[in-house]
Amino acid sequence: LLDGKEMASSALVVVVMLLAACLVCSAAVKYHGEEGLGEHLERERGLCPVDVIAMREEAREAFYYAYDNYMLHAYPADELMPLSCKGRYRDPSNPRGHMDQVLGNYTLTLIDSLDTLAVLGDYVGFETGVQLVKRDVSFDRDVTVNLFEVTIRVLGGLLSSHLLAEKLQEECLAVTGADWDRSHLGDLLLYREELLEQLDSFYGIEEHRSLPAHDIFLRLREQRRACVLQDYKGELLDLAMDLGIRLLPAFQTNTGIPFSTVNLKFGIGLVESDPRTCLAGAGTLLLEFGTLSRLTGYTIFESSAAKAMKALLNRKSASDMLPGLIDVNSGSWLEQKASIGAGSDSFYEYLFKAYILLGDPALYGEFASVYTAIQSSMQADHHYYGVDYRTGKSRQKHIDSLQAFWPALQVIAGDVSNAIENHARYLDIWRRVGFLPEVYFPMQQAFDKRNGEYPLRPEFVESTLFLSGSTGRSFYRRVGAEVLTSLQTSTRTSCGFASINVVKGRLGDRMDSYFLAETLKYLYLLFDDINWIDRGNYVFTTEGHPLPVGVVKDPNDVLAQKICVRVPDALHNRITELEDIFYGHVAEEVEERAAAMPTVDMPLEEETEIRQEGVDISASLITDYARVLVYKSQEDSKEDDVSEPPVPFLSLVASMGQFGPGPARAGTSPRQQFVVTDPPTACEPLGNGVAGKVAVVRRGGCMFIEKAMHVQSAGGTGMVVVDDDKTQHFAFYMTMEGDGMNDDEIKIPCVLLHMAAGEHLVDAAATGANLLVLEAGDTPLVLVDTDLDSLTAKQRNDLREQVSEALARFGATNPLREERPVHG
Repeated sequence: LLDGKEMASSALVVVVMLLAACLVCSAAVKYHGEEGLGEHLERERGLCPVDVIAMREEAREAFYYAYDNYMLHAYPADELMPLSCKGRYRDPSNPRGHMDQVLGNYTLTLIDSLDTLAVLGDYVGFETGVQLVKRDVSFDRDVTVNLFEVTIRVLGGLLSSHLLAEKLQEECLAVTGADWDRSHLGDLLLYREELLEQLDSFYGIEEHRSLPAHDIFLRLREQRRACVLQDYKGELLDLAMDLGIRLLPAFQTNTGIPFSTVNLKFGIGLVESDPRTCLAGAGTLLLEFGTLSRLTGYTIFESSAAKAMKALLNRKSASDMLPGLIDVNSGSWLEQKASIGAGSDSFYEYLFKAYILLGDPALYGEFASVYTAIQSSMQADHHYYGVDYRTGKSRQKHIDSLQAFWPALQVIAGDVSNAIENHARYLDIWRRVGFLPEVYFPMQQAFDKRNGEYPLRPEFVESTLFLSGSTGRSFYRRVGAEVLTSLQTSTRTSCGFASINVVKGRLGDRMDSYFLAETLKYLYLLFDDINWIDRGNYVFTTEGHPLPVGVVKDPNDVLAQKICVRVPDALHNRITELEDIFYGHVAEEVEERAAAMPTVDMPLEEETEIRQEGVDISASLITDYARVLVYKSQEDSKEDDVSEPPVPFLSLVASMGQFGPGPARAGTSPRQQFVVTDPPTACEPLGNGVAGKVAVVRRGGCMFIEKAMHVQSAGGTGMVVVDDDKTQHFAFYMTMEGDGMNDDEIKIPCVLLHMAAGEHLVDAAATGANLLVLEAGDTPLVLVDTDLDSLTAKQRNDLREQVSEALARFGATNPLREERPVHG
């Protein structure tokens, strides 16, 4: 990537680096030159052409299984509930919080999946869907929706389908001369040359000549059905215009950064005026709003979204990074963590794609500087971790599944080498777990059991598609085949596909619209060699809706012309190594595959499933934690009796904050008195009662760092924060963040307890236990989420051996102790 300052003099180089705007060129054209795709695949160790065709048809069947069941059991509801076999409407009596903010009782899944029907060549089905949308959809509803979700799913779906409807009207060509009733393959072979001539006439290219005759026949039959929508008069664009107008009130803020929600009927009220929004929510609007302006001539849509993106960019740090949460009124960042994951991801995608679609060179310069900062600060072994947006200091040890989009963005930005490596890490996770859990800890090769759901997300498939297109290597089709097989065998239900919790092995009653709009669309395109997407120049929105570059830009502009590049031989050698690692004989075992990838610093905890004799045991390994040891008063502890050390009344596990010195090592800290503060949240200056004591405070009301400063100012020697979330059972899953400015000012140790443990601590004072010790954990701690007494002796021994092996893999040499809680 070029430095933004060199942009003007290096525009041509930039264009050559592009793989043309999500632009999935034909693999045969991209890499193989004059050699046909079929011959190249046979020469490789990947899928043969017959398998590719079979997988394409399996992807097609999977889409129709999901789509037909939605239409049968759910329409006109927004989503299908694949376990209940009924529709999910926006139901005020049964809210799902943020998940409901995309629902508006406007046939969401139909709108979101319309253009997938066209991608599959089902123009009759596409026309039927358009007619249903024209008849049944209205946005005149008293419903509060999420601006980001409705923009990418509904507005983007309407715009893409409108453009496709007009395209079908313009390209309705009558293909004649073939016997359309002829379906026997033997007969088709006799007519092969006639069929090829007709395809040459229709497409003007010869990329189809390596395909079997039967596939050629199917392609021609699809084109014969293309004469549809002859009475279409732009109704989808009218709906998009109506929706865009209803979304505009969200932009009426002091900064131009929009509110995260808006009421489709009344605009912004008390409910919608929450000033908090995320980076992605405010910065992933420009493709759809820009296209709406270019198609209608009303510039207010594009200017509003562009102003929002500029306002965000104006607030990036000197190190060119942006946090994920902001106040839309003041423009102040509400957190210090910058990442490419949830809450930030698609902002970076639109920063680059808007440059391609809308042609603003300044956006490329911004992308180049931000991308450079991300690569230098967030990357560790081709995983990307959240960092402090000012200092670049690491702030998290996990990644999330949404980050799997990053290799696709790297491909279209020309950084194919890093894309290959980042994608390989996600493939390793997929093969270990079976899917991509929402949160994953790469160092421990483990996932968070509280975030173990795979809701049929498309990001990994998207990156697989773009790497397949840019390299032409069948390795990526083999990956896609594995993904499709996993979906078919593990998530398919009697009436659709369901999200799956990879921890519990249970299906959820949820099939989001993006599964049809993105996941299955990308899988189909991965195995389809001559799709019309390949012949055009399209930008995929973050929801997978194709927008043609030439429609919203000058078609003579150099960025509106398709550019394909040759992948260096060194990268092909690396892909061959990955084939050996994942599908060859070099490393058949998971452990061997893991050894082939370097690891990063160990995060706070590891979670793993240990299965033995039919008993599922979830064990957690913690290496970075604190203990809160609670003792009775000096008188009761009999300090004059030195024959035995004092026994703690309570032993509690806590997490340590990202500020302050941290507790001293075990055995070196004195027992100190503790006191519950007044006020409990310590969000204002405290009285003298805290001096010389450890303060126990409640979470909430202000930032952790503010509580610590008040405790320290009052003379407190330490701080224990009690969480306020009843659903959290282990504090070490969380960490207390500072503000990035005053972290170094805190000189007292600060730890966090989950709510139940904190209540035990508070209750202990009533029993005469008013002393505690804060100390760092002295040995790796293993928590087993089961009743050890229910295990047989053999199961207990097996568990001990497996956990000991896990400890050894992470360099832990201390012997494993089986500890019982002193209290409770």
